[in-house]
Amino acid sequence: MSTEVLARPAARLKEIVADSASTLAGRGPAAAAASGGAALRAPAGSIVSLNNLHKTYHLGQTTVQALRGVSLDVAPGELLAICGPSGSGKTTLLNMIGLIDRPDSGRVLLDGQDVGGFSPDRMAALRNRNIGFIFQSFNLMPVLTAYENVLLPLQIRGRIGRAEREKARALLAEVGLAEHLDARPDRMSGGQRQRVAIARALVTDPQLVIADEPTANLDTDTSFKVLALIGRLNRTLGITFVFSTHDSRVTDHMQRCVWLKDGRAANLTGAQP
Repeated sequence: MSTEVLARPAARLKEIVADSASTLAGRGPAAAAASGGAALRAPAGSIVSLNNLHKTYHLGQTTVQALRGVSLDVAPGELLAICGPSGSGKTTLLNMIGLIDRPDSGRVLLDGQDVGGFSPDRMAALRNRNIGFIFQSFNLMPVLTAYENVLLPLQIRGRIGRAEREKARALLAEVGLAEHLDARPDRMSGGQRQRVAIARALVTDPQLVIADEPTANLDTDTSFKVLALIGRLNRTLGITFVFSTHDSRVTDHMQRCVWLKDGRAANLTGAQP
C-alpha cells in the first residue's frame, strides 16, 4: 500500500484540528465491484487480506466450526459489512480482522504483513497503532468524561501532549459533541455515547476501524444518524470501516456486504443469499 494512502487519515485530521468548524469536502472511494468465486476479492492494495481461514471452538463436549475456509480482502477506504444470522461466524471473522483472535489455519495479513508468527505483545501494539474499535455496548469508562474517554487510547501509548488534546476536542466537535466534552456516559444518550466511541476509535489515526454490531443498542432514528456520521467520516477521511451486523439498517448504507452462512462466505453482492 502506498504511503499516500496510509497518510491520508492523519493528514485530514490535522486539517480538522486546524479548523474544526470548516466544511469538509466529501470524496468517497469507489464502491467495490462484486465478483464471483469463493475468494471474495476486493481491489488490489488491500489493508487486510484473509486467506482460507479455519477456526474451531470446543465448548465442553460440543465442537463449533466457526470459520470454514473463508478468504476476504478489504480495500483501503472501503465501507464493508460482514452480514449473517447469529452463529454464522461474523464475530469470529471480525476478531480475525481486528487481530483479537488467531485462526487454526490460514493466513491473516495486515498492510501486507503476515501476522501469524507475531507475539501477543506485538499483536497488541499493532492493534493500538493501526486499528480502532467501536463496540455494541460502547465500552466507555463510566468515571471519565467524553473528552477523557477519547484520550484513553493515547494515554495507553503514554503520549498525551497539546496536539493530542486538540485532536480529541476536534474529533468530538466533528461528531457533534463539542458542547459535551465534560459529560460522563451516564449523562449522555445512547447515540451520544456511540459518537464518543467513534471519536475514540479515530483518535489514534487508524488505518482501519472495526465496528461490532454498532447499532444493536440504538433506536432506528439514532441508528440512521450514527450510520450517516460514519459514512461521512469514511468519505471525508478515507478511513476503512468494517462492520459485523444482521441489521438491514446497516447493510443499506454499506458499499459491500459479505454474507456468511455456517462459517462460509456465501456471497458478496449485498443481497442476502
